[in-house]
Amino acid sequence: MNVWKIKSDSINYDRMTLADYDEWDILLNIEFEGERLKDNWKPLKISWENDKNKKSDIPQLGANFLMVNNKILSCLNNIWDKDVEILPMLYEGDEEYSLVNIYRVVNCIDFELSEYKLYKACDEIQKMKKYILKPETLDEVIIFRMDKYINGNIFATDKFKEVIEKNNISGLSFCKVWSDEK
Repeated sequence: MNVWKIKSDSINYDRMTLADYDEWDILLNIEFEGERLKDNWKPLKISWENDKNKKSDIPQLGANFLMVNNKILSCLNNIWDKDVEILPMLYEGDEEYSLVNIYRVVNCIDFELSEYKLYKACDEIQKMKKYILKPETLDEVIIFRMDKYINGNIFATDKFKEVIEKNNISGLSFCKVWSDEK
């Protein structure tokens, strides 16, 4: 099994932004740290930053958020439904987009063997230098955040990466951070 850090491919594709700049305060104040948000969610209006650039299925919206074009949800719903909830967004165009709230937080870091730097003010990880994970905690996990290292970081196992590649879903890049293979 491999664990991949997921990032938006904003180099090759256009990014989305909130249509109303003041709504960034709303979005940035939401704690995307393992809590379900759907019951109190109010959709925010989004737009493309530059209409001339190439569009992706999973466009970037800020550094910490995962957006999806709703047309690809059917490929993903059957594998990640235990890990995420889909939050609708408002878009004036032919497509529909949603924000993905990844509420699965996994206590998978082996703190004795991993190398990391903590924030001075709390026991949260600021930066990981070497990932050593506990493989038994990752059974049946598809997409997740790591406990103590939540701040905008999204991770996935091979199954998620395989579905993205098999269905030619654009907009993500994957960086392998850990493998249980020796």
